[in-house]
Amino acid sequence: MSDIRIAGASVPFTKEAVEGYVLIVLNLHPETTEDHLYDVFEEYARVMNLHLNLDKLTGYAKGYALVEFKSIEDAFEVLETHKQKKIEVLGRTIDIDFAFVDKRLNNSYRGGSRGIESSQDRDASPTRRR
Repeated sequence: MSDIRIAGASVPFTKEAVEGYVLIVLNLHPETTEDHLYDVFEEYARVMNLHLNLDKLTGYAKGYALVEFKSIEDAFEVLETHKQKKIEVLGRTIDIDFAFVDKRLNNSYRGGSRGIESSQDRDASPTRRR
């Protein structure tokens, strides 16, 4: 494991990921296709693989996708671009984060938080306050 500097912070990462670096893309329009996503993300970095989950009954997108990049630098470039100017797909501003993150890492790209600092910051539910 080594470190890279992203936005002034030192971020540990493995040099080579076996399966690449995967970002989860949320808030997709139901009519989004894989071609729409390839067109958007190929502007910033080469996409190795993309999985758009579709509803079996309707055939529409379920609202999220997994986008895989070869290097962590490519994934960070997409995240940094999205931070500076929100990326849109079919007129909807999408949310992007790392799909798989070691929660022990203390950095700004925590994965899964979607703006929520921590569940520990909230009050316990009434049944757990005892």
